[in-house]
Amino acid sequence: DDRRTPGAQPYDLVVLDAPATGHGVAVLSAPRTFAETARVGRIARQGRTIDAMVSDPERTGVVAVARPEEMPVNETLALQDALRDDVGLEVGLVVCNAMLSQRFEAPDVRALDAAPDGPEVRAARHAHARARAQRAQLQRLRRRARAPVVTLPFVFDEDGARLSRMARELERAL
Repeated sequence: DDRRTPGAQPYDLVVLDAPATGHGVAVLSAPRTFAETARVGRIARQGRTIDAMVSDPERTGVVAVARPEEMPVNETLALQDALRDDVGLEVGLVVCNAMLSQRFEAPDVRALDAAPDGPEVRAARHAHARARAQRAQLQRLRRRARAPVVTLPFVFDEDGARLSRMARELERAL
């Protein structure tokens, strides 16, 4: 709440882009660890102050971002448990990032399966299999996450208007 710069206004929002699950939980639980280790003195006081802010769900929210792939989904599910157990926080939203579009309907897939093998057919089969695998991971995430799950598409170019629309959609989800 208080800034060290005399007369400065408090921040409205601080965003921490944390590392992967194990390291991220360690970062968030470090102030408590320092406070418990030091017990008295300035380090203990600062550790307790920071821990009180970080572990307060009224002041700290967690948005987990994961690609729809097995390892990132596993880490996100582990994160929600570790945050609850080690920090006392819940994940408030999960963003499933870089979803590939489902390009083929069932008749198209049957036609691909029946088509003679060639580089284009293999590429199409691979694209379909990858999109299908992502959707399976998304469903697993939705079943097991204790927070709402929103998706963002894979963006192939730097279309500013499209990125702005995605940002507005994400803001509404928050």
